[in-house]
Amino acid sequence: MASGLRRGVLKMLASEPVSEDELVRRAQKDPAQFGPLYDGYIQRVYRVLLARTANPADAEDLTSQTFLSAVEKINEYHPNGHFSAWLFRIARNKQIDLYRKRKKQADIELDENLPAPDEDMLGHLIQNERQSALRRRMAALSDKERELIHLRLAARMSFAEMGAYLNQNSEAVKKSYYRIIQRLKAGMEVDHG
Repeated sequence: MASGLRRGVLKMLASEPVSEDELVRRAQKDPAQFGPLYDGYIQRVYRVLLARTANPADAEDLTSQTFLSAVEKINEYHPNGHFSAWLFRIARNKQIDLYRKRKKQADIELDENLPAPDEDMLGHLIQNERQSALRRRMAALSDKERELIHLRLAARMSFAEMGAYLNQNSEAVKKSYYRIIQRLKAGMEVDHG
């Protein structure tokens, strides 16, 4: 009976959520424990790098480099901020390194899907025109404005994480983000009103 109770307690403890700070502490003690952090951020890092580079192969390479650096530098991270902000700074630096090597900048490229065979052609043409208009409006944004959109939509960062990443107040980041979205919406309404 005691061993059954013990197994039950161990099972209950194993199912309790572990905080991100605790996962970081574990990884700092033993880099082999980095796995849960990797699992929690791999898709978000990849998506933001894909949005920034518009190249799946580059995004994959940069994602790998980001996590390799993070594992190597995990002991340099001090849990006085957001782990995500620290990780996305590494990703951004890897992207900048790539651009420096190539000496060119890549613009965001929005996904264009071919219509399904049963979709009507007029609907598809309207969709393509709207995507082109949005692409033009996105290209007209400043680098900082595009960065906010990437962080929020591609990386799915919270405003607190974005603020930590950008060294800004989270409320100021939130207001800036929503102003950009409003400008984009207003512009799209003018284009297609």
